[in-house]
Amino acid sequence: MNMSACTHKGKIRSANEDNCYISTGDLTYLVVADGMGGHKGGKIASSTVIECIKSYLSADRMKNCENIPECLLKCVDYANLTVYKKASSEENLVGMGTTLVMLYISGDTAYVLNVGDSRCYQIRDKKIKQITKDHSVVQELFDNGKIEFSDMKKHPNKNIITRAIGTDFNVKCDVFEVYLKEDDGFILCSDGLSNMIEDEEILKIFLESSDTKECANKLVEMANDAGGTDNITVIAAKM
Repeated sequence: MNMSACTHKGKIRSANEDNCYISTGDLTYLVVADGMGGHKGGKIASSTVIECIKSYLSADRMKNCENIPECLLKCVDYANLTVYKKASSEENLVGMGTTLVMLYISGDTAYVLNVGDSRCYQIRDKKIKQITKDHSVVQELFDNGKIEFSDMKKHPNKNIITRAIGTDFNVKCDVFEVYLKEDDGFILCSDGLSNMIEDEEILKIFLESSDTKECANKLVEMANDAGGTDNITVIAAKM
């Protein structure tokens, strides 16, 4: 699997609270985390969740795992509790948290986990599909028929999320299973990309790029050209 990442603070923010990780060992997984709670808190929350995932997902642990989704959810629980305890122990970190989107590959199956509004897209047969569902105020308003789809990106509450890692003792995480095909592609991103770039534009860049590195870099560049109002993180992957 070919995988590349790109992250940038954007044009407005003074610091980058996003973090991302591509595994380099025996396991194949990708992670994007978008921190919140001020420059220090957000950065600490997003980096902590990734360090927890890296330490929990050992090859030995996953080799003995009989139920991969269950093991991955335990990993998220561990990361959530670690961030929560850290936020509770330091006054200047109270209220910090982070989104999480992770793609874990095992054989011919991809497992996608998310908390918050960082996203995973699948690209197959020259079409793009959002695998994850945002945990956000605007998503709930749309689901309840109170706003139209076209209103979601410009809604004043578009950045308010309803779930996050580390803000409560317990967290609810969604899990999706995707059966893989040859040439499948994936984009993981923070909302700094998805709020600025339409899905079809993401697809176009993916299809036109010579490799995943070019794709990730171009998508970040496009988000900045569109305003760069938030931190931007992208991981592009292709089977």
